[in-house]
Amino acid sequence: MTSNIFKKMVAMCCAVILFCMGTFVVVLDEQFEKRKFDEMTVQAQLAAKGIAYGGIEFLESLEIENRVTWISQGGNVLFDTFADETNLENHWDREVVQEALKDGVGTAERVSKTADKYMLYYALRMEDGSVVRIACKKELVGAVVTAIFQNLVWMSAVLLVGCLLMAFHMSKKIVEPLNNISLERPMEHDVYPELKPLMERLEEQNLTIRSQMYEMGRKEQEFTTITAGMREGFVLFDTHGNILSYNQSAQELFMSVKHRNLDKAFPQLRNAVNLALIGQHWEGYWEQSERVYQCLISPVIQSGQVTGALLFMMDVTEKQKREQLRREFSANVSHELKTPLTSISGFAELMMNGMVPSDKIPECAGEIYKQSQQLINLVGDIIKISKLDEGSPLELERVDVYKAAQNVISRLIPAAQQQSVMINLRGKSCEIMGVPQIIDEMIYNLCDNAIKYNVPGGRIKVTVHPGKRTTAVIVEDTGIGIPYSEQSRVFERFYRVDKSHSKEIGGTGLGLSIVKHGAQYHGAEVSISSVPGKGTKVQILFRNDGPA
Repeated sequence: MTSNIFKKMVAMCCAVILFCMGTFVVVLDEQFEKRKFDEMTVQAQLAAKGIAYGGIEFLESLEIENRVTWISQGGNVLFDTFADETNLENHWDREVVQEALKDGVGTAERVSKTADKYMLYYALRMEDGSVVRIACKKELVGAVVTAIFQNLVWMSAVLLVGCLLMAFHMSKKIVEPLNNISLERPMEHDVYPELKPLMERLEEQNLTIRSQMYEMGRKEQEFTTITAGMREGFVLFDTHGNILSYNQSAQELFMSVKHRNLDKAFPQLRNAVNLALIGQHWEGYWEQSERVYQCLISPVIQSGQVTGALLFMMDVTEKQKREQLRREFSANVSHELKTPLTSISGFAELMMNGMVPSDKIPECAGEIYKQSQQLINLVGDIIKISKLDEGSPLELERVDVYKAAQNVISRLIPAAQQQSVMINLRGKSCEIMGVPQIIDEMIYNLCDNAIKYNVPGGRIKVTVHPGKRTTAVIVEDTGIGIPYSEQSRVFERFYRVDKSHSKEIGGTGLGLSIVKHGAQYHGAEVSISSVPGKGTKVQILFRNDGPA
């Protein structure tokens, strides 16, 4: 509270100081600039009269800091104090000249082509139609403002220090009575009159609490002793659905039970607890914070009356996920295998029955070969995924990630050339602890996808960036990209953004899944960013010392 009060007071003081200082500087700048234009007005009028009587001889005799230019009615420069008038271009199209010819007087601010500085201009039309123009450097105004601004900064710094001290002192004084309040004996210290009713209520409640503490402590100790060894979560409710107690396992399952009220702690179980409070049993699953719990709620009966409800719970999230993945994997594998097998069976049946002309047999055989290769690739990827899922320990060794990327690129160059895609490798050698075969598969799948989903004439950049603790492998392409809504799902098994294109290029839908599982095996992090129509960037961040 002290910190918040202090920060708000300091922020208010700083805002006032900055506002005043800024306003002063802006007004001063405007006034100084107006003064300069007034000065140039007088100089222009004097120059006009001098020209009328003395011509160029008068201008040549002038000793003045500001620039004086005499321009003919046609725009030609007749005289200039800063430059040779014969080298100056025609000034007819200058805004300040046109304004003077039209209205008699013209003003402007711009960068001078001759002086290469930001200048203030004042032009006056003479009786003969020519124009005399006075110019001064804008920096003169800025220099004065800067000099004053420095003094303002010092003054503001002194004021700010004073404000800090005052805010610190006032904030401490404001919260001092509150900090001195004793929750155990709230009436011992003087407080603000507005807080006295609260202090009296606290005193009354403290007396009630002290009388109940011993009995509650004894019962709590008994309950803890009984339930401490239970692996299942245990929560006890009273007849109103309020949480009376819970064991260590329940606390570990839910990290912390912050509310004693059922509707706040377990809102989805309200109906189930209500059933238990009228004497019925309930069993089912409960989802909370992306976790799944198997729950059993039973009534607590004493002397024939329901006095509460008892909840047992077990975390079955991983079991549910494994079962869901198994069902999805089986369905996806069946679907992915069915398509090429159906195609192979159809072409083979046609050839077996002699329904394919002899000149079409090579084409049909080629399609059978293509689909069989798709099957082989699919089965191979499934085997890789299965091995990674098993989590079998493999021997770690020093792997040069840069050389691994070089080997992958050398194998993919023919495929890249066939797609008219240029692939480059950047970075330097860096060794990490890992499994060479898995790292090779990860980089290969990323580069292979970058080629398949690129555009003709596209580019792929593979970067190996070593750090002190981690090494980044980045694969960027200029391909078709991935819609933002699909980016969170591309690492799922058999998931394809463009199914028709994936079928056309022979993708199995397991490449990025292999990358994800390989990263998990190595304790690495994978991230993806993509813009449709511009390309995709995938980064793997390996730990140099291997999996944690």
